[in-house]
Amino acid sequence: MRWITMLFCGFFVQLSAQITWTRVTTLPVTGRIGPQSFVIDSSYYIVGGGDSLVTILPEVWSYNLVSNVWIKKNSCDSVRITGGAGSSSGGYGYIFGGKDSMLYPSSLCWRYDAAHDSWSEIDSMPQRRAINSSFKAGSRIFSCCGEYVQFSNELLEYDVALDRWIMRSPIPGEGRDIAAVAATDSFGYVLGGRTYYGSLLNECWRYNVNQDSWDSLPPIPGLPRGEALVFSFRNFLLAGYGFDSLLRPLRDLYRLDFSTGIWSSVQVSGMTDSLVFAYNCYFQYDHKCYLYGGERGDYNSYRGLWMFDPAPLGPVFDTLSTGLQEPARDIQGLKLRPNPATASCTITVSAAEQRYSAQLYDLSGQAVGSQWSFTGAYTFSVAPYAPGVYLVRVSTADGYRSSRMLVVD
Repeated sequence: MRWITMLFCGFFVQLSAQITWTRVTTLPVTGRIGPQSFVIDSSYYIVGGGDSLVTILPEVWSYNLVSNVWIKKNSCDSVRITGGAGSSSGGYGYIFGGKDSMLYPSSLCWRYDAAHDSWSEIDSMPQRRAINSSFKAGSRIFSCCGEYVQFSNELLEYDVALDRWIMRSPIPGEGRDIAAVAATDSFGYVLGGRTYYGSLLNECWRYNVNQDSWDSLPPIPGLPRGEALVFSFRNFLLAGYGFDSLLRPLRDLYRLDFSTGIWSSVQVSGMTDSLVFAYNCYFQYDHKCYLYGGERGDYNSYRGLWMFDPAPLGPVFDTLSTGLQEPARDIQGLKLRPNPATASCTITVSAAEQRYSAQLYDLSGQAVGSQWSFTGAYTFSVAPYAPGVYLVRVSTADGYRSSRMLVVD
């Protein structure tokens, strides 16, 4: 049963490339725990959040990522919240749910008009939600997860034009809060989180916004985690950090290659102080990755803004802003049977009339053996391969591609 332990520990390889965190600036006033945030044009906005004494603050600040200037904006006492979700679209910022000044979950939602520095209330969410998450895929805004009486696995889409919420397909599995999210033009990603009973997760799910469907990606290596960071790029996903089940800060970072489905460990440097590990904000701008605020390891609020350039890890054209090269479309109904395989394995797909190509890879990403071409189904012998874990990648000529893990006993 050696393969089970290896599989659940999360197979990954060590990348030689390294990323380096650099502190960009600090908020001119006290730090924030659990603020809401969004980016409009070249400005990063911080809304509300709590200080070290758990006082919820109504202040709104913007930081211009080009001119490096902080500006205090019009505060709104009604938006005195923490632990909500933030997003932006068309020059407006949006805040969904969160905990109010009495630390009670709210269903209220707000829109910020950057041009007029003003706030207005919009359609409330169907249920109260706090410690929820939000992602923007193309021009579409989604909110998911969160806590109230129970923890939620719901996915809601906010229709900006009609000012209304639409229920979408829920995230498979248990409800959760403190999940990490990211998105490209056509896909949303949900990673980790905490269940109602306090268990942390290492699951990684991908949402197809065009098909309203979910599929499972390989779980992030290392310990299950809450409050992780996740960034999405042209060909890969970066995820890690957060805290473990004992509330210990985690400092590991991993890269998921979309083409192979393999996680790689990333070398990280530059973080020398007691870095925030919970209730912080992260975002992408101009192909860079940013982390702001949150709760430090000593439980005090933090006011620093950090950044790293992911370019050493591969092409980083962010599909959210450029529309370049989305991850390939999924092949429906792809299955490997039996799995684990001892003598042979059969690849099956839903669209039997389509022609497919298949290739076996080891966990270093190297192709093993020759490529196969088939329609409907293909059976191959595993006798030539050493026991271990492999990746079967199946693709079509018109751009569909999916991968599945295969265990050879």
